Amino acid sequence: MKRLTTFFLSLTLGLLTSGLQAQKVATLTPVSLPTLTDLNGKRFDASGVASHKATVFFYGSTQCPISNIYTPRLVELATQFGKQGVQFFFVDANREDSPTTLRAYLTKRNIAFPAIKDDSLALANLLSATHTPQVVVLDSAGLVRYRGNVDDNQDRTKRSEEHTSELQ
Repeated sequence: MKRLTTFFLSLTLGLLTSGLQAQKVATLTPVSLPTLTDLNGKRFDASGVASHKATVFFYGSTQCPISNIYTPRLVELATQFGKQGVQFFFVDANREDSPTTLRAYLTKRNIAFPAIKDDSLALANLLSATHTPQVVVLDSAGLVRYRGNVDDNQDRTKRSEEHTSELQ
């Protein structure tokens, strides 16, 4: 099943951007997001989720070696799907990562999408995010459509291409 995670994440994003309905993965009740403030002070509210075909929350940390491996793939997904109306957020719930450290990390890794510090774990608890790296995808109605790994292998060369190539 772990081999299919790339397929499910890409399929979910693909279906949501095409207007088709993805299979309900986690919740049947919309998540009521609080107003989120990124590291630059920009505020995002629930209407922002509704105005996008999907919203992706990537849980990562500057100190997580596995998360560090996945950030280039998230940048690629954000580039590919951002053009199709998908909004991305980098969420850091590690209390040891200061805002200054996180800003430097985002710059070094070319992460241009908004970053949110979630030291209180309020957003993580709301979205049932449990570890890094992890992705949570909401549709425009606020329903959780995917919660899980970015793909099936942290080593890009060993990733299951049979599933990812179907979506290109």
